Amino acid sequence: IGIWIYLWIDDNSVVEFFGKIFIAGVSFVAALGFLLYGGR
Repeated sequence: IGIWIYLWIDDNSVVEFFGKIFIAGVSFVAALGFLLYGGR
């Protein structure tokens, strides 16, 4: 069953879309934190 779910998620563009948003969000937070704490 896990393989079926994995194949369905791997072929689902919505999951990939949210994955890109998640990665972009993490990168944004990391950059923002670097500017706040690294700029002092």
